[in-house]
Amino acid sequence: MVRGTVVYVEPGLLPTDLASRLTQPFHVGFTYSPGHNFTAVDYPAIQNVASLPAAAVHLAWLQIGDQEGHNQYLYQLDQVLPDNTTRKMNHFIIVDQAAICGMHDWSSAALDTPSVPYNLPSHLKNQLELSRVEPLVNVVQALPEDAIRACFEDYPSTWGIGHGLVDKLLDFVLNRRTVLRNVLAANF
Repeated sequence: MVRGTVVYVEPGLLPTDLASRLTQPFHVGFTYSPGHNFTAVDYPAIQNVASLPAAAVHLAWLQIGDQEGHNQYLYQLDQVLPDNTTRKMNHFIIVDQAAICGMHDWSSAALDTPSVPYNLPSHLKNQLELSRVEPLVNVVQALPEDAIRACFEDYPSTWGIGHGLVDKLLDFVLNRRTVLRNVLAANF
């Protein structure tokens, strides 16, 4: 898997010769991430089991679609320790969240039903209980609205997403967190 990240490069931090060639401050960097699409047989090997409830809350809150066996990844890396020995790192991670609100193109969707059901990936659901997920729902519901709004304020204009679409998505996310407990509880 190749992992891409959008990074913002502050022009004022660059040497003059590089800053003069900068046409825009956003760049994409790619890193190969060793591993494979996550399956149920990978659970015994992962070292970040405590992160699974957060993954479930994240997927359900943003209603990430196209996820059954697709956007969960077993990230495997050989770590070199200070004594030059190696150990295998196996982490469950979420990747490819393009299908937010359950679809790849939500621009024409109404997004007016925040309580729409969400089915967690079956292999993830089988590892969890509602009692492990609920404390994180409380955290999400306690987030200040202005902190959530701030996440939606900065995006490149070249993405072609106008303020109307951002506001529609933001309203969905804000309203969905109020029903998130019920959405997740329906999985257990």
